[in-house]
Amino acid sequence: NTKKQEHNDIGFLQYFKNLSKSHFIIPGFEMEVKVKPEMVIENAFDRMHFRTVHSILNEPKFEVMESQWGEYRVTGVFKVPQSAWQKDGNSQASSIDVPYEAIAFSPYIVISQLKGSNPYFVITSAREISDTMSKIYLSIAIPNERFSIEEVPLYKYLISQSEKGLLLDKQIWENLDLNGISRFQKSEKSVIGFQKFKNQF
Repeated sequence: NTKKQEHNDIGFLQYFKNLSKSHFIIPGFEMEVKVKPEMVIENAFDRMHFRTVHSILNEPKFEVMESQWGEYRVTGVFKVPQSAWQKDGNSQASSIDVPYEAIAFSPYIVISQLKGSNPYFVITSAREISDTMSKIYLSIAIPNERFSIEEVPLYKYLISQSEKGLLLDKQIWENLDLNGISRFQKSEKSVIGFQKFKNQF
């Protein structure tokens, strides 16, 4: 049904078309996990897990932004250690603040951006492949003006870091009590908002 597809697109095709013009899209990896695909995408909006699972240095505050096309969007700031990819002018600083934005275009695709001095996008989608399993697809996007063949090892580093992060998430997803009752705190409004968003589909 073409009309239904257009309704459910809510801006993804145009957004991705613009992104692919201004960025190099670099294919990453696929991963099978024992979890529903919606939970994979929800993770991008779960601010409380970033410090405990992914070892960022703060518990970020997420602000739910106004929708432009019907998408679900949040912003926040991550405090992260300086790394091979993210650096600032002060080589003595142990950490830097990196603005973060995540945009869900459906319960099955999210595009997140880490800005800072060396910005890039992470494109994550998930689809159900059985009643209990999903397949995740992850790629990154590097701004055209920053892309360089000499920095391919750094791009591989970014993809590797994303894969390591998802493997940590996988350990949690595959040990969840799916019969448990979810009780969200007020501070988890970004997850609550995603739950409402996904119910539109």
